[in-house]
Order: sequence, then structure tokens, then C-alpha cells
Amino acid sequence: MIMRKADVKLCAEGALHIVAVLYMFSFCYCIPAQDMSNQISNLAISAYLSDWQSHTKNSKDIMLVIIVTQKHFEISAGGIIPLNMQTLLAACKAMVSYSLFLRTVDGSAN
Repeated sequence: MIMRKADVKLCAEGALHIVAVLYMFSFCYCIPAQDMSNQISNLAISAYLSDWQSHTKNSKDIMLVIIVTQKHFEISAGGIIPLNMQTLLAACKAMVSYSLFLRTVDGSAN
């Protein structure tokens, strides 16, 4: 199959759009959400190791923080899909699979 100049331009534009969407999805949503989930999961350990037993005034508050932060925390997109690194990798895999499928279908049509 010989590619014309317009085909190369179209492929380059498509690749640029895919990279832009992937960049936005990963660096604006998935990575910060994963980082926040990791920080919250470490909060209970940090509160427990802060020598809270010796502080009688704030001990009830710290115990409450420990109890609340032991629940599973997850940021989701519209309550449908979690935003984390697994979602990012699944989206990358789906994009690559879909583009390879379209390339195969386009190649078999000729």
C-alpha cells in the first residue's frame, strides 16, 4: 500500500490527537487521583505512628482519623469507572488495540 501525502497528514493528525487525549487523561486525572488515593491510604499509618497516645486532648480526634481513613478511598469518573493507574493502562491498551484493529481492517480492504 502506497501512502499519499494526505494519508500521512491524516495519520499524523490522528496520532497527535491520541497523544493529546492520553496526556490530558493521564496527567490531569489518573496520576493525581492515584497520588491522592495513595496519600489517604498512608494517612492512617502516619496518624498511628505519631505518638497519639501521649496527647490526651487530641487522642479522640486522631483515633477518628485512623478509623475513617481505613476505609477504601477511590476517585471515580461519574461514579462509573475509577481513576487510577490501572484505568490509564487499560485506556492505553484499548487505544493501541483499536488502532491496530483499524489498521488491519484497512489493510485487508485493499
